[in-house]
Order: sequence, then C-alpha cells, then structure tokens
Amino acid sequence: MSCFLLPQEIIRKLTSAISRFWWSTKDNNRGLHLIAWSKICTPKDKGGLGFQDFKIFNLALLAKQLWRLLQYPNSLLARVLKGRYFRLSNPIDVSKASNPSYVWRSLMAAQPLLKSGLRKSIGSGQSTLVWSDPWVPTTPPRPAIPLGPSFNPSLRVRNLIDQNTNEWKHSLLHNLVAPTDIAHIKSLRPTRSPRPNAFVWTLTKSGVYSVKTGYNLAMEKMEPSDAAQVLEPSTTCLKAKVWKLKTTKKNQHFIWQVVSNCVPVCSSLADRHCGTDRACPRCGAEEETRNHLLFECPPAVQTWALADLPQLPGLFLSSSIYSIIDHALWRAKEYSVPENILDNIPWVIWYIWKARNDKVFNGRDTSPLETVQIVKSEADRWRLAQITEEIHEDDEGAATIDPPSTIPGPKCSIDGMVLTTEDGVQTFGSFASNRVLTPYTRNFKL
Repeated sequence: MSCFLLPQEIIRKLTSAISRFWWSTKDNNRGLHLIAWSKICTPKDKGGLGFQDFKIFNLALLAKQLWRLLQYPNSLLARVLKGRYFRLSNPIDVSKASNPSYVWRSLMAAQPLLKSGLRKSIGSGQSTLVWSDPWVPTTPPRPAIPLGPSFNPSLRVRNLIDQNTNEWKHSLLHNLVAPTDIAHIKSLRPTRSPRPNAFVWTLTKSGVYSVKTGYNLAMEKMEPSDAAQVLEPSTTCLKAKVWKLKTTKKNQHFIWQVVSNCVPVCSSLADRHCGTDRACPRCGAEEETRNHLLFECPPAVQTWALADLPQLPGLFLSSSIYSIIDHALWRAKEYSVPENILDNIPWVIWYIWKARNDKVFNGRDTSPLETVQIVKSEADRWRLAQITEEIHEDDEGAATIDPPSTIPGPKCSIDGMVLTTEDGVQTFGSFASNRVLTPYTRNFKL
C-alpha cells in the first residue's frame, strides 16, 4: 500500500471482508449493516468509529513516498525518477508524463493530497514566485493576493526583502500585496543565511509529513461543503462526547449506537423488512423504538427510578432520544445530582438492553431490581480495576530486590513448579518475583 495504488476492486474486497466481520454474527453470513460504512470510517471526534478508509489510507502512504522524493533529491530512486519524469521540475509541479510506469502513476495519485498541505519556506526567496507559489502561511497555504489587476508574474519573494537589513520592505508590500495578506507575510522571518527554499508540511509542528496528518487532511477534504449540508440539529458533538465517558468500551460503543440510530429494535428491523412485528417484547406496546426501549418501557422506567436519577419534566422523559441522552450523561450535573449516581448511567443503559435481549432470546424476565443490583456491582468492579491498574503502573518503574526468605526448606521462584524431596514432601511454587535490578540477577532460588 505504501508503494502502489491499490485497484478499486481490491479495496472493495478488503472493505467488504472487514464490514462482514464487523456486522455478521455467524460464519458465511453477511449480517445486517445498520449504518453506512462511510460513517463508521469517520473519525471519533467527528461522530464515527474511526475505522480506516483503505482508499484514503493508501493515498496517505503514497504521499509519504512523494514527500521523501522532495526531501532526499540525491537518493538513487529520486535521481532515477527525476531523469525520467521531472528533469527540469520537481515531483510537486510535474503534471503529465509520456508512458509512465505504474509506480509513477501511483505517486501522482497522491500529488493533490500532498500539495494541499505543503507550504514553500522562503529561505533566501530567490526561487519562490510571489503570485504562484504557496508561501503565505494561511490554511491552506496559497500564493499572495495582488492588490490590483496588473502585476509582475515573475516577481520573487527576494524582491520584497531588504538585503541590507534582512527585513520586509513594508512600503513595497503595501503597494503590491492585498492588505489581508500583509499580516501573514510579516509573521514570516527572512533568514540571514543563504538557505535554499524548501517545502514544509503545515499540519505538523516539525514541518515533516506524517501519514496520520495526511490521512486526516484527506478525510476533511471528503466532508461535504456547507452548501450541501442539511440544515438540521447535528448529533456529531453528542457522538464525539460518548468516547469520553468513564465507562467500558462496550458501554461507550452501545451508547454511540443509540445516538447513531443503529440499535436493532423491533421498529427498526421492521423498517428494514427483517420482520413484521413492531411490538415491544417486554411490555407489549405497539411500537418498540430506541426511546421506548430505554426510557418509556415500564421495566425501564422502574429501573431508572431504582437508580435514583431524578426525572425532570420536559428533560429526562421527553420525546427526543438525543435530549434524554444529553441530559442523562452530561447536563444532569447542573441539577446537583450526586456523581456516584451519574457514573452508573452508562451501565444502566447497557443492562436495560441486556434485560430486553434476555427476554427476546432466552424468554427470561429480569426484574428492575436485579438489573440495578447488577449495574452497581459491575460499575464498582470496573472502577476498582481502574484504581488497581493505576497503582500497578505507578509501581512498574521501581526496581527492587526481593528480600531473603525466612521460610526454611526449598523455595521455587517460578509459579507452577513443584519440588518433591526424598521424603515425598512436595513444595509448590508459591514465591514469584519479576522485580530485579538487572536481567543477570534473575535465577532459580532453591
């Protein structure tokens, strides 16, 4: 993927294999795709699951190779390609080639991506054209905008710098450049040394291209423009905040499913022609929706009541699932709800769903009291595990020597070994330690 542009058919098969693994529950089963794959590949901070898009990732890797041709022009590969494809130019400015190889066509496929994030550092300014090279530090980088309709197309940045003081010629800038660009240009400091111009990647602090930033830039370019977007309340922020909840990844993912409308409730399955029954399997209501499942079904209402979360009129029990989730997980803090109650909410949502599935698949009725008891138990166990892991991480860096044992007789330092004496007495491996000063001090203690 880092050297060749993958054919669309191969990308389709790879994506299909991953999506089948993600959605299917049985072998040789396509599964029910509840949400578009493009939304799943959206980054988590934009409301998706953060899966990699193979086509964009392929381009980001190829852009890395194109970047290396710019940074290492004396390498063997760069010299071979320069003699064949860009003898009088560079890999960024070259457009077409006669009978190119598949490697070169692959690199050229990533050229628009790399160019969109490159800025030309001025250096001495001798080879940077003011009106055509992307040297102004904007987002994205671009050439300077002329003040009037007539300008010199061959004007170079060096002509805007006073060679004696190595400062910008302010009067010339005000006469030639648009006022909006003057502040950006003055933020650049000309170098005193005769350093040649070079390209920098604007999305990293070091100015060096990275595949991660290239991939993120390509994903941003794929987003629809403002004119094409639907003017309606967005749930993107709500989806992004789900991943910051202090709970298990399983609970985070299920709450994301609830907000993304990809929970297989009866009404949703009927809409997809996967059944005809829309009734709630727990209470028999005519329509089982996400809102009914989690907040309106009588067993769910009793579960929330036992969980001690105050049900504010117009907020908690409203007709909008998004308002309820937003209130339950975040805005309830404004009403002085105790933190220990709010921390259990993700588990309450998950185990209401579990109780519903027990009824559907196992025919077992789980009482609200039992659900709340499981919630408190699982939440406390998870929080205790987080504290134990933090303590373990803090102690990992400390190197200590095991104190000498005061227990007489043979001793085993590897868990699982058994020593048997001549009298038939067995000693089990009850002593174990992996904390030593150096690897040479790790030995058997008998």
